[in-house]
Amino acid sequence: MENQLPVNKQQLDLKLIFISVIACFVYIIGASYALEYFNINTGGSAPPPEKLQFILYFVLLNPLLGTLIVQRFVYSILLFAYGQSAYFKHIYIIISAVLYALLSSGNTVAIALLYLPGIVLSFSYYKAKMENRPAFWTTFSIQALLNLAIGFFDYYMAA
Repeated sequence: MENQLPVNKQQLDLKLIFISVIACFVYIIGASYALEYFNINTGGSAPPPEKLQFILYFVLLNPLLGTLIVQRFVYSILLFAYGQSAYFKHIYIIISAVLYALLSSGNTVAIALLYLPGIVLSFSYYKAKMENRPAFWTTFSIQALLNLAIGFFDYYMAA
């Protein structure tokens, strides 16, 4: 038998965070370019906010409220309603992903675009919960880093 070091379950799963951010970033940028190529409007882009405003809203407040409402609140309500039933994981991930997409954009195309990152965030929250890791901070970190990466890309690369 190999000697494996025990995992400290109270630590963030940095590998999950890194893979989730990279996967969502590549998907969103790729899908955005594909939609732009086919002249499909995703709702347009607003003028870039000031750097401080961007950091406060998109990197701190948005992930904080999103994780509280879309992840923690939905998880708690569904756990109360269904318990740890066989379908709890699937129901939670679908409802949470749809809610994330709806709250993130009002445009139908953008809602469809944001459903997959919603699944990633919901799965990450669920996985961290099941591993007794800090689920809130795992999901918050993914969303904050993703928003930062997309904001950086939009501001510096696409301009």
